[in-house]
Amino acid sequence: MSEPYYWKFDARKYRCAILPFFKARYLHHTNYYRYNDGEILWIDLLPVCGLSHWLLHAIAGGSLWMKDAVRRQNRMARQWNLEWLLSYPNPLQRCLHLWGRLYWPLKIVVIAYGAIWWL
Repeated sequence: MSEPYYWKFDARKYRCAILPFFKARYLHHTNYYRYNDGEILWIDLLPVCGLSHWLLHAIAGGSLWMKDAVRRQNRMARQWNLEWLLSYPNPLQRCLHLWGRLYWPLKIVVIAYGAIWWL
């Protein structure tokens, strides 16, 4: 059996896509559409730290446990008959994925603008 395509990327070479002041340790799949055709780093895969990975799956996904988080999230969505809203990736996860795809200088501008607006 051949190795999955995403194994060619080393997450430790990057900063976390969600919290850029941490080093990445994991590769987070933003979708599973191109799983066997090869993923594109920063589109289909985001390098994330452990805290961000937990935030993306456990908190934004609706549970506190990481084990089988996507499977559990999709099962919950089917059980409540809200697959259009709660299945992976849900709207909150999509927003976090979008944030993770932004180039880091743009993140700084967004954070600075938000801080100025908040004051």
